[in-house]
Amino acid sequence: VTEFLENGYEGASVDSISKRAGLSKGGFYHHFKNKDEVLLAANYRYIEPINKLINDAKLNLNSADALKKFINDYLSYWSRHPRELQFTFLSISKMIPDKNMWDEITAYSKKMTSFYESLFIKGIMSGRFIKHDPKKRAVSLFSALQGITPFLLMNENFETEKAAQNLISIFVDEILK
Repeated sequence: VTEFLENGYEGASVDSISKRAGLSKGGFYHHFKNKDEVLLAANYRYIEPINKLINDAKLNLNSADALKKFINDYLSYWSRHPRELQFTFLSISKMIPDKNMWDEITAYSKKMTSFYESLFIKGIMSGRFIKHDPKKRAVSLFSALQGITPFLLMNENFETEKAAQNLISIFVDEILK
């Protein structure tokens, strides 16, 4: 990861990655086909805590509380882990021009929007939320959360808690009965 962050994707070589990891070149190729696989493996590792946040939210019987907690925890996690966030941006910048990697981005997007949509549907079904289009709201929430994360890195005065409260107000409080 450090190799990618210090030298960019193009500047990171299999040799330099292997050296930093304490592997021979053969050892590297035993585990990975190429540096794209290293990038993806590290990215998966960095989003594991997000998967835990999703699983924790799913345990909450109240979908409004689950969404509020997830939004707070999601932004809080990334604000406390700038190195990991920077690495995910590097990964995405590599994935976007490579059509072979679009499935990874699509799978993540679908996973997140399906999670949000399931909570919105649960809220409607329980009578907690007013009737609305849960798919549109899920896509909008996904877009808002993805759009706000760069500011966690680029603005040292960014108020994470205030941003979370604003998103909660728009995406949760406005649809409460």
